[in-house]
Amino acid sequence: MHQRLGESTLGVGKGMIPRTLLKSHNLEQVTLEEGRHYLDVDGNKYTSVTTLLSQLTDSSFLEKWVNRVGVPESERIRGTANKRGTAVHDAVERYLNNDQDYLRDATLIDHDAINKLIEAINQNVSHIFGIEHQMYSKELKAAGTTDQLSVWKNKLAIIDYKTSKKWKKTEWVQNHLLQGAAYSIMAKELHNLDVTDIVVLIAVDHEPLQIIHEKAPEYQAKVRALFSQQ
Repeated sequence: MHQRLGESTLGVGKGMIPRTLLKSHNLEQVTLEEGRHYLDVDGNKYTSVTTLLSQLTDSSFLEKWVNRVGVPESERIRGTANKRGTAVHDAVERYLNNDQDYLRDATLIDHDAINKLIEAINQNVSHIFGIEHQMYSKELKAAGTTDQLSVWKNKLAIIDYKTSKKWKKTEWVQNHLLQGAAYSIMAKELHNLDVTDIVVLIAVDHEPLQIIHEKAPEYQAKVRALFSQQ
């Protein structure tokens, strides 16, 4: 049975999108030496999906990049990217929750990314079941927060937002797709929802929005194999 709350509409101005929010699980986020974790109301600990993926997938390309640019520069670049990504995510979340001042604290370049993401959401999403929705899985022993759980082009999808300075090849965003697959498994376990699609929206500077759209079942087996290594 699907667990849902009352239905309403969302989005400031044009493109009002219906929503039926799923039950929130109110996980407590904690950062330990080995990475980010989540605790449920019974005190059970689940490793963050992003932490697990960073530990269990090949990160040699990242190490090579750090060696090439140096540790201080790599930390500066990542810090700037994380700050910007948070600002863009927060603005889109505020927009979807009908906050008229959703662009507050956003820079001009952030405005471009935010507007591209909002336009794509208004054009392609017909119903929203979760915004910054926390989920966990006893099977995967993992938890996390998906940007959006929605109907995208008539398919139930996990939707992820990213910012980037350049266009990305699909093979460069495999961890994002595996993350989406993990959330699709959680949606089935917690809400009995069959998520079929993963959509990664990448707001590229000075370029049209990049949309990477894949099928969730194609990545679920790999997620299960990876996470079984914990």
